[in-house]
Amino acid sequence: MAANQGMSGFSPWVRLFFLFFIGGLAVAGFAYFSSDKSFDVVGDQLQDLRNHRVSKAYYEHMSKEFQQTTSLPQFREFLSIYPVLYENLSYRLETSTVEDSRAHLTGILVSKGMEEMKVDWGLVKEDGKWKVAGLRLTELKQDDEADKMIDFAKEQLQALRERDFVEAYYGFVSKDFQQQISIGEFEAFVKENPILFNYRMIDSENSRVEDDRGYVSLHLENGKQTYLLNYTLSRESDGWKIYSLKVILPPEVAIQKAETNPEALVPPIRELLEALEEHQISRAYQLTSKEFQGSTSFENFKKFIRSFPAFSVREMADIKKREVQNGTGWVRVNLHDEEGITAVDFRMGYEEGEWLIWGMEVVDSPVKEKQESRNATVPPLADQLVSLLRQQRAYLHYEDINEAYEQIMSKEYRVHNSVEDFQAFFAANPAFIEHRSSYFNRLLDQNSRAVLRGFITTKGAETLPVRFDFVKEDGKWKIDRQQLLKEPEPIAEAEEVFDKPEEDSPPKPLEFAKIVLGTEVNQQGIVTTPLDEVEGDEDFLFFNVYIDNGQPETVVTLFLEHVDSGTSARPLSTKLDRKGKSTISFSYSSPKGGWPSGDYIAKLTASSGQEYLFKFKVLK
Repeated sequence: MAANQGMSGFSPWVRLFFLFFIGGLAVAGFAYFSSDKSFDVVGDQLQDLRNHRVSKAYYEHMSKEFQQTTSLPQFREFLSIYPVLYENLSYRLETSTVEDSRAHLTGILVSKGMEEMKVDWGLVKEDGKWKVAGLRLTELKQDDEADKMIDFAKEQLQALRERDFVEAYYGFVSKDFQQQISIGEFEAFVKENPILFNYRMIDSENSRVEDDRGYVSLHLENGKQTYLLNYTLSRESDGWKIYSLKVILPPEVAIQKAETNPEALVPPIRELLEALEEHQISRAYQLTSKEFQGSTSFENFKKFIRSFPAFSVREMADIKKREVQNGTGWVRVNLHDEEGITAVDFRMGYEEGEWLIWGMEVVDSPVKEKQESRNATVPPLADQLVSLLRQQRAYLHYEDINEAYEQIMSKEYRVHNSVEDFQAFFAANPAFIEHRSSYFNRLLDQNSRAVLRGFITTKGAETLPVRFDFVKEDGKWKIDRQQLLKEPEPIAEAEEVFDKPEEDSPPKPLEFAKIVLGTEVNQQGIVTTPLDEVEGDEDFLFFNVYIDNGQPETVVTLFLEHVDSGTSARPLSTKLDRKGKSTISFSYSSPKGGWPSGDYIAKLTASSGQEYLFKFKVLK
């Protein structure tokens, strides 16, 4: 047998497989069958291989003639070459022929990693049962895959032309697509883009496969304009499914549509802001136009973004204005974070079939810490040190631990503390990063050294005293030490206190201590069980708002927004009737059809200027 292997270059079982098919092809009159439970030997063997029951897969499912020419160790060696057989998830038959006691099956084997391979099975009937006499695995050709994807997309378009929305949805879109977009939303999308069912010609532009994703571009022509459709497909157990569909309008149609519906300007900005919130600055940069990238390098873009923490660490992004003037789009966005509101203007242009960002300008932003609102004169040095703290926090939010360690911390600190120590410190003291506000009021200037003291308020409304020690190295300030204190330290000699209250100083500003959500209240209107997740079929949502330092006649307003759709409920307002601490309540009744599932934001505002955001979720 060894001599024969050397002559042929194939192992015995492969040679037997080829001989079987050569012989089989010489016989005319093959019968075609669609399904036969007696051929479950294929599925049974794949299940045994999936469970690594190799001996059972060999002795119970391989034919006697196979076992006579191929030993179990040789069979194991073959399996090691094609691990997809161990990792098989499913298979589907494409062709099948049978004559007498011989059969030939072809199909596609899908692995757990969603890789696909073409498989040929040779079967032989022994003692009334089908056994596997041979199998061959070959990689699918990219051209074949590309053609299949194009045909699949065209089949969905045919279903849309026939207005069969049920078939176009359930027969073609992926499970992920169905989880994100309902059939009603899908039908509305199609009706908003009539080219999907009112086309004259289809022309394929390109298609490709990358990893577990397929990409197809089609041109649709309606006799007046040409539209571009970009499909993204994903592999599922029964083949390709549509993961997303994007309709690229002709420029003149897109501009005209945006002039009457400026909402078309919003999605690219939302996508950019989401990328920044996920700390993916590179992806956000790629979402801008070529014109923008030509005038702004990636490094300058990164510096710009990191100069304004609200781009990445925020509670809410509020679209305030969107309009199109002479083919150019303008969008104003308010980014809310613990420092206040950062207002950003986006200039948009339509190029390469979509609205892209041409320019960004921050028109208003908090540039100093909260103490500015306390009629304090902040020393320039304190302002520099606070800016350094803000820069460190930005690095840590972007998870640039090494950068924060190298750029912000002093040489002496780095001698005594490794980057792992640095990271462990913040893991043990998360309040340094995840706090609601910070306030510094004491500075000790010792020429090349400085100490800054103040307070941070956690998101749980706990106020903690803090101390930062700084040292100047090569003309730049660095952090030498940072610590949470059990209590404020005594004022040192020569230490400057720059917010000492005067006798005629105004009252402390109103503060929203917390907001509590629930679905049931007691007789006093207080929520009985605080929640941050509610079911969609609840009749009412109740909000208790706890206020410190309130003043009579102050108007408090509650705004309720469904983040996923961008829609808002009617705002509710009330006036405070007392000074100091108070608790007020708001309630919303369920809309028709129940509360839409997804993320919500409850935003509180006071007529004196304060804001507070509370996030919660409605379950499906």
